[in-house]
Amino acid sequence: GSDEGKILRAESVSPFVSALHRFDQVLSSIRSLEGIPVFGDGMDISVLMRLTALSSAESRQLALGFEIFIRQRWDGGDFVRNCDPNSLDLSVFERIDPVQYEFMPTRVAPGAVEGGLGMLFIQFPAGAKEAEIPHTHPGGRIIVPFGPGVFHCKALPGGRMDIKPGMVILMPKDTVHNFAATDYENMDVLSFHVGYRDVLSPDAIRWVD
Repeated sequence: GSDEGKILRAESVSPFVSALHRFDQVLSSIRSLEGIPVFGDGMDISVLMRLTALSSAESRQLALGFEIFIRQRWDGGDFVRNCDPNSLDLSVFERIDPVQYEFMPTRVAPGAVEGGLGMLFIQFPAGAKEAEIPHTHPGGRIIVPFGPGVFHCKALPGGRMDIKPGMVILMPKDTVHNFAATDYENMDVLSFHVGYRDVLSPDAIRWVD
């Protein structure tokens, strides 16, 4: 190709490479991650839960890497991982008062960083939808369901996917979607917000007509 084309390709790749480099630096600085397959087929969610203890700067850098990882998996159709939800310690949420986020009782764990990582526990009563109309978020999501539900998204075959405990859903930012519990059972969800926005901020949800 032309020299001009090579320059354009280099400029488009440069931010990606730079973000990966910063992501690698953060990972290598966290000893608890050494040797743990955070991004394998079986995701170690307990490690992700500990990442809320990072500094604000590290959290924001790590969010860049997560966004890349989530987008790659989504575009490649490989956005469902596995975990053991029964092994997770959710006691951090026990003393946190819930707020109403997307009409659902939601608890935000301490350490959520604006533009970085945030960890939330969201409760879907039986039959409840995340919202009445589809919407997007300005950040990615790592969703760990503790009950059966449905993931509505036009990008999926048939526009929907049944979800269940043991699954981990990777959803990139700006994806038009809606989550819902089944009609017969509650669905609790551990949700990692990548590029976290305060749940009470009007920027946290973008409604789609």
